[in-house]
Amino acid sequence: MDEAVVTQSKVAAEIARTFDSLNPYSVAVPFFKDETEEKAPRADYPKGSPDAHSRFFGLSSKRYCLFVRDRHGRPVVFKRGASDHGLGRYQVPEERVKFTKRVWER
Repeated sequence: MDEAVVTQSKVAAEIARTFDSLNPYSVAVPFFKDETEEKAPRADYPKGSPDAHSRFFGLSSKRYCLFVRDRHGRPVVFKRGASDHGLGRYQVPEERVKFTKRVWER
């Protein structure tokens, strides 16, 4: 059964902590790294966005995007917050990052 998860990034730290016990190393390091500020900076939010935090949509560990809604409720995907895993086989007539963003927004 395929499943997808959409969650607000503000709960990501809580979710990540539940996996810390799986850390195979003798040093206590976080199992997951929060890259929200790097991949979905507040300065890149569209004007009028009702979202206080970016959201995560993930299909698998390498197929995901970070997004917020615009003032009309449509998703706006962050350029650095969208994976292009599985899209490499396509030749695109535009910049790869723009293409990946467009695929996730559809």
